[in-house]
Amino acid sequence: MALLGCTGLYFHHVPLEKASAPVEVISNLGFREHWQGFFWYGEKIGFSHFWIEEAEDLPGAFKISSEAVFRFKMLGIKKESLFKEVAYVSPDLRLLKVNGEQKLDGRIRRVEAEVVDGGIMVKTETEGERTERQIPVEGPIYPSLAQYLYPALRGMDIGRHYRYHIFSPQSLSVMEVNQRVLAFKESDLFDGPAFEIKTEVSGINPKVWINMRGEMVFEMVGALITAKEDEFSAKRFIYESSLSKKDILLDYSLVKVDRVIPNPRALRVLHVRLKGLNEPTLVISDERQRASIKREGNTSVVEFMVSIGKQLKGTPLLLPISKREYLRYLQPSFQIESGNREIIQRARAVLDGESNSLLAVAKLAHWVSDHLEDALVDSFSALDALHGKKGECQAHAYLYTALCRAAGIPTKVVSGLVYMKEVGFLYHAWAESFIGYWIAVDPTFDQIPADATHIKLAEGENFRDLSPLVNVIGRLQATIVDYKF
Repeated sequence: MALLGCTGLYFHHVPLEKASAPVEVISNLGFREHWQGFFWYGEKIGFSHFWIEEAEDLPGAFKISSEAVFRFKMLGIKKESLFKEVAYVSPDLRLLKVNGEQKLDGRIRRVEAEVVDGGIMVKTETEGERTERQIPVEGPIYPSLAQYLYPALRGMDIGRHYRYHIFSPQSLSVMEVNQRVLAFKESDLFDGPAFEIKTEVSGINPKVWINMRGEMVFEMVGALITAKEDEFSAKRFIYESSLSKKDILLDYSLVKVDRVIPNPRALRVLHVRLKGLNEPTLVISDERQRASIKREGNTSVVEFMVSIGKQLKGTPLLLPISKREYLRYLQPSFQIESGNREIIQRARAVLDGESNSLLAVAKLAHWVSDHLEDALVDSFSALDALHGKKGECQAHAYLYTALCRAAGIPTKVVSGLVYMKEVGFLYHAWAESFIGYWIAVDPTFDQIPADATHIKLAEGENFRDLSPLVNVIGRLQATIVDYKF
């Protein structure tokens, strides 16, 4: 499994005597059941199982069921995630409806979605709270598993290109998928030859290998590898008494630095160089940080100059802030339920009539910092965090953002890196609020403005906004050029 950096040694071109003919309908696929293992830098962290059957409760349709389990350690704490999905599809794989369930750290979110005229109607339930929203889409929609099945249904040949839309109940989003068949290869890592297919979906670029039967036998997404395996090997993972020995966050996500920054929470200026940041969408410049790209051989080096000196300069606006160009930062989403009555009432109670937007931001950030215990517990949304009363940085950012939007303060979730004393840079989430000018707010650290070690790489709470980060985790190197207090 030690593939990274030497992929070419494990895959070999073989002549393709005949293209894979389209199977056209699911019933003609060469398999009905599939088991896979998940590996992170060679260590197994989970498995998945999916199977196809005729839908007895929906005549003429097929039912694709999928279950996936992940177990690993993060900062010494054991984590477990469970994903279930049941998709009802037409014989040619078009999605009709789908039910999904996600279990993260004991919390459960259920999703029901049905294709309707002009899009897909999505209903969610988390901690007894229900939401409903229609996502507009033109043309047919396919299930999230289609990216493994679609090429076989349409026929595979070198140079073939596929383009279609999928709905993911995990990310609650519709995403465009672009796939191209690159080659026909064999490898010691799977049995028999398979088509190598490059996929582009929401900023992630996995490579997948699909055999003549239409089975996905191997996939690489950065350091995460998915490989076909037998049922016994997959199930054995359940019964192993010890979980993964490696700490994923510290072993692979940590961006080490060449020197220590003392008292990082007090830093006002930071000049840092990041090597390996090869995703252009992650290079963000604004009033708070300036980014410039240079090339060193085959990789990129991005220099960030972060300064908080310009923040807190200006006259804060009075609430509510309703400037048209910032209205999208007041809208609710699946993750940010700012229109929920409980969120609205909580925001009003915390502010207690405060109309100065800067003072309001301070009150809300301080309340979130006090209300949420800082713990490695995942949260699906702001409301989930409010009820659970504990969560990691993303939970803090979700809840703070929802309260701000409910109070009429345009606010967005941002993600990137933050320096932790005597550790290095870790991936982190915080927020930015518009109060007449944008100000970075970290409700996890109760900071207004957030210190200069916060390097923004992405904006938004949706999977589509955050997915480019997946491609750089474990690949960055940091050099501290200068800093000031």
